[in-house]
Amino acid sequence: SWPDAADDIDAADVAVCHHVFYNAPDLVSFAEALTSKARRRVVVELTARHPMSNLNDLWRRFHGLDRPERPTADDAVAVLREAGLDPDREDWESPGAGGFARREDLVAFVRRRLCLPAERDAEVADALGGSIVERSDGFGFPSRPVVTLWWPGAA
Repeated sequence: SWPDAADDIDAADVAVCHHVFYNAPDLVSFAEALTSKARRRVVVELTARHPMSNLNDLWRRFHGLDRPERPTADDAVAVLREAGLDPDREDWESPGAGGFARREDLVAFVRRRLCLPAERDAEVADALGGSIVERSDGFGFPSRPVVTLWWPGAA
């Protein structure tokens, strides 16, 4: 796993990291390893808030649990700056998760994320209410803020 595998990887012009910063136990080591493998640039994409935080209300409703709201992209930027990296940043809107052919498939996906049995699908569908949108690629969720960060490589 990264950054342990960094020694096994050759340098590249660009190192890209897509939606994994949230789960890096040591973000500084993770980012430094990316930087050491990028000759020109490191590019990182992450949602402004943890991608599972949109289910926090449902965790509270079904399990009585308050889930964390963090880490956020702002937290990541603060850690990177403290480590001596000075990332540029662009905020933008991404289509929400989706692409499910049927509404029922999206409900089942959310239900599994909530660790609930299939017989609770109707309750999950009710709880999701109007948050499900139909798009050209199927059923999904509304757009959400995404952040792209980049900084010079050092390979």
